Order: sequence, then C-alpha cells, then structure tokens
Amino acid sequence: MQNVMINFKMRIMLFLALPLCFILWNCTVHREVNYYEGYIFNQQKQAISNIMVYEGDRPENKVFTDQSGYFQLKKPINVISNFLMVKKDTLILDSIQVVRTSAGEQVNYAFVEGRQDTLFLKIE
Repeated sequence: MQNVMINFKMRIMLFLALPLCFILWNCTVHREVNYYEGYIFNQQKQAISNIMVYEGDRPENKVFTDQSGYFQLKKPINVISNFLMVKKDTLILDSIQVVRTSAGEQVNYAFVEGRQDTLFLKIE
C-alpha cells in the first residue's frame, strides 16, 4: 500500500513539474533583440536610400535607409513592435510585420537583429 502511495505522489510531482519545465525552457529560448534591421530595395533589386522606417507603436523612434538601402533601428528594452512602417516624405509606402505566429504555437520575428531581411517595394 505504501509503495502505491509513493508511486502516486511521484506521478503527481511529474505531472506538475513537466509543464513548469516546458514553460521555463520556452521563456529562455528567445534571445533579446536590440535592434531592427534590414534592407529596402525596389522591384529591380536596386537599393532605395532616404526611406524612413519607424516603429508603428512609437513613430518617434525612426531612422532612414542609407545608400545601400540598409537601416538599423534601435529598439526599446523589453518591447518589440508588431509593425515597422515604411515612409517616403508624407506617404506611407508599406508596413513590415515584425512578429508572426504560426497557429499560435511558434513565434517568428522578421527584420530583427541578425536576420538580414529585405523588403522589395513597388515604387517609381
């Protein structure tokens, strides 16, 4: 009888410990991203300079593309925007979805530190 009780307690502990381990592992897998970065080209694969890129949630956090179409935008600590906005003068040309989910299970990031993503714009 005592053996059965110990076995039952072990099962309960395992039942409680596994989800906790999964949650802790899942929280530690994601690395902190310090900035957004990428390239902006036209459809002829030519770099577009002087395009404003800013966070959709924080328009004051902005940067312009350089001669190679590259931008690097510092991101606030512990916050990531869902969208980056792409603007030329007063016209919003496009938006970049930074955070994507697959069926709510996996979170993927685009145009973040180290990814070297490229946006191709249909622009004259």
